[in-house]
Amino acid sequence: DSSSGSDEEPTERKVSKEQPAPAPAPQPAPKPRTSGKTLKSSKPSTIDCDNDLKITSQDDAGITGTLVAHSCHGTRFSRKSGRVDNVATKLNSVLKDKCSKAGVKDNLNLKIPKVSGDKAKAEFTFHLPCEKSKQKTVLDQLKASCKDKQFIDTVTAENQPDDDDSSSGSDEEPTERKVSKEQPAPAPAP
Repeated sequence: DSSSGSDEEPTERKVSKEQPAPAPAPQPAPKPRTSGKTLKSSKPSTIDCDNDLKITSQDDAGITGTLVAHSCHGTRFSRKSGRVDNVATKLNSVLKDKCSKAGVKDNLNLKIPKVSGDKAKAEFTFHLPCEKSKQKTVLDQLKASCKDKQFIDTVTAENQPDDDDSSSGSDEEPTERKVSKEQPAPAPAP
């Protein structure tokens, strides 16, 4: 019995050894996820159309206002105009579709001349040339367009860090290169 008891003890010890082993294993796993797969880590952008869509001016020439996207890096958009163009293009196509269904067949051309914001939100300033008689319909459709999944998906996609990492990543690359130079140096010494 004492011999079989001693057999059980090492098993218990093995179990206690195995328990800490899996714990450190998952810890290193999240690190590569954040550095290597940042693309998936950006949260989906959200736009509260009732509160985040503000009309700053309305006249015979059109509508000017701001649209705030949360969970969105305003700085990424202000650095790269291509991202803003894609957002404007998608918003235009969704808006045209909704407006034509609502009876406004005008060739709407929403532009986003300015983006501000920080790492938490992006504020898109837009201008939409539109006849005064149609502005109410167009504004209603603009609110609906901001809620449109296609548009929010586009904002989310353009908010991803992948393209930017090439520009901001170039700052990081030399550091990585230095590290890789230091690593081979100790190797020839021994």
